[in-house]
Amino acid sequence: QKLYGVSLSQKIDNFYVGAKYERQQSNISDKNVFGHNGDEAINLFVEYTSGLHTFKSHIANVDNFGEDILHLGYDYQYDTHVKMFVEYYQEQTGAGITREINGATDTYWREGGRVLLVGFSFDFSKKLF
Repeated sequence: QKLYGVSLSQKIDNFYVGAKYERQQSNISDKNVFGHNGDEAINLFVEYTSGLHTFKSHIANVDNFGEDILHLGYDYQYDTHVKMFVEYYQEQTGAGITREINGATDTYWREGGRVLLVGFSFDFSKKLF
């Protein structure tokens, strides 16, 4: 099983742009899993930062693992350690979103879904005092 790809990224002023293409070469015959011979993944990520605000967008098409994917986000850097964020994620078929069915976690390639996440992160790696 081999994965071939190319990626490019560039920072231009307050923008960061990244793109990636991957193609799978394998002998797996199950067309319901990523890794089937000929499966492709295409990603485009764009980020814009202005002061304490960062806006992010990611679109992708990944064969047999989410298919059409949209991911949008906003970060606010409150201080050195605390970042607040809002993110929206949508996938056409099941991949990154898990759910519980009859007490068991299910991630097996079913219909996709949408997620809205609001939260904050605390960075312990920076000096506290």
